[in-house]
Amino acid sequence: IVCLDIMMPKMNGWHVAKTLRDQSSVPIIMMSALSEEEDILKGYSLQVDDYITKPFNPKILVAKTNNLLARLSKNKNTESDVLTVNKIKVDINRRLAYLEETEMSLSKTEFDLLVYFLRNEGMICSRDHLLDEVWGMDVFVEDRIIDTYIKKLRKHLGPYAHYIKTVFGVGYRFEAIDA
Repeated sequence: IVCLDIMMPKMNGWHVAKTLRDQSSVPIIMMSALSEEEDILKGYSLQVDDYITKPFNPKILVAKTNNLLARLSKNKNTESDVLTVNKIKVDINRRLAYLEETEMSLSKTEFDLLVYFLRNEGMICSRDHLLDEVWGMDVFVEDRIIDTYIKKLRKHLGPYAHYIKTVFGVGYRFEAIDA
């Protein structure tokens, strides 16, 4: 959850909220001394999850945060726990991946990358997008690390390595189409 103030040095919270929402569905609680109706409505128009005006009781912020986390947890539990695409099967809760019924030995990052690809089959993903979605927005690594992990994942996929397509000058696309 991102707790975001509007009045910050260098960049205002409106811009940060818009940028976050364009790239992620991370929950955002806007906290501000700006308490006019138009400010609150502007926050909601940027799709923030909640808007709390200053001064506020920290217990209220904790309660709002707990409610958001509980809702997120409930939504995650309703997602499919097993993803299957052709001969690839991933059990998300048990963190197990199978290729033709044989368990693959994947690192945490390889597993997370495979899950992301399976959930977003056909979508073209830039290196920056994959870094944000798989590594996280708060991790600073070179974007070429993606190429290394794609190479490792292709090796694990063996005869299905061609499912991970390189889109030159853009990034990658996972497409489970046999030649």
